[in-house]
Amino acid sequence: GTVDHVIEPLKAWQCPVLLPLDLTTVPRSRFLIHPSKQLHEAGIEVGFHLGDTPQTVRYVFFRLMELVRYGLPADVALRGITQVPAKALGVDKDVGVLEVGKRADLLVFQGDPLAPTGQLESVWLQGREVPQQP
Repeated sequence: GTVDHVIEPLKAWQCPVLLPLDLTTVPRSRFLIHPSKQLHEAGIEVGFHLGDTPQTVRYVFFRLMELVRYGLPADVALRGITQVPAKALGVDKDVGVLEVGKRADLLVFQGDPLAPTGQLESVWLQGREVPQQP
């Protein structure tokens, strides 16, 4: 409930903000919130910290679907796990978007990755498909 206090300083810094993906509750209520939509609407680039455990990574797209359902635009959600973190880490010249000359690290989905029906088809690292494990 206090994200509005930091919006102006964040705008002045002109830097992306990395947030956890989890929705939280407003204190003393049952209302779920996430500051990403409010920050995006204020013109601040929003990215997401994904974590590094298999359990956390497994739920990335489910968490993104929740944020989209709560009003974050889908393209902003996807940039939040690709382009924005790469920029925040200073590696956006090599990764973050599909462009000639950049590493081809990507996930290929059948359908919309932010829809419950979207299915992961393949994983590519440095331009090579990673074999699926049985």
